[in-house]
Amino acid sequence: MTGGSQPTKMELLLNEIIPEHADLAPFAQEMRNWTNQTDMAAVEWIVSMREGLSLLDKHPKEVMQVRYETLCSKPQETIKEIIKFMELPDNDSQSCGMQNQPCSL
Repeated sequence: MTGGSQPTKMELLLNEIIPEHADLAPFAQEMRNWTNQTDMAAVEWIVSMREGLSLLDKHPKEVMQVRYETLCSKPQETIKEIIKFMELPDNDSQSCGMQNQPCSL
């Protein structure tokens, strides 16, 4: 699972984050042998979502939840909300030139 001398993202997850998740920790050794990228991406997604929601819960004024569906359906408004949340100047009235059209999936 190692790519050269630096640890991979999956190794870092297995060593530093997965042990904190009681439902995933018992499978850490098995996960070390995984080669299927889809399986690894699924675990990374699960852990990332949990960590993000945990930060949102602990620091609600410092973390903004942006739903993919909202970003796709209202991209311009969503980008403006992100800019406002981050207290950045809104110099571009078009919000980075984005058109207010839904994403095509």
